[in-house]
Amino acid sequence: MPAVIEDANRNEYLEALKDYREREDLDKLVGLLRREQAFYLDKCRYFM
Repeated sequence: MPAVIEDANRNEYLEALKDYREREDLDKLVGLLRREQAFYLDKCRYFM
């Protein structure tokens, strides 16, 4: 499942990347990617 970051979540994505780079903390990044994947799947279900 691709992780497409919505423009509305761009700042959160950049902050999550910064947290990983500075503290090697993946929690925010993984959480965001899971939410984005769920959002993408929900949008795709319309076509399935």
